[in-house]
Amino acid sequence: MMCEWNTDGPPWKCSQCGWVYEQRGELVLSAKPPRRNCPNSPDLTEARERLGITPDDMKHWAQALARWTRAGFPVRPQTEVERIERDICRPCEEYVDGRCKSCGCRVSKSRIAVSNKLKMATESCPKGKWGESA
Repeated sequence: MMCEWNTDGPPWKCSQCGWVYEQRGELVLSAKPPRRNCPNSPDLTEARERLGITPDDMKHWAQALARWTRAGFPVRPQTEVERIERDICRPCEEYVDGRCKSCGCRVSKSRIAVSNKLKMATESCPKGKWGESA
């Protein structure tokens, strides 16, 4: 769901999340603010609760994605991803339904690095069981 802007006009402020639309550090006095996905929208909140994803989980994933991007998108070989998932993650007490409870990131045999922390060669276990800290 999109932000719901106040009806009083500029400054444009979302009534759900309180975000104020600014451009180049100054309030914009345009007739219409841009469309923006509201982080507090009922639709997103419901989806987060259904999936068990917290704002901290989202922050950890975003940080992992940023590190991976800055490093040039390096990936682990698929055999290594499958070994880590099978031998380390699955038996771990922090592994629940394909997600690490310590950091909230998805860990699986998936070949798609964006949705699988194990595939990103820049990432490691928050408990130090695999990756650079192991």
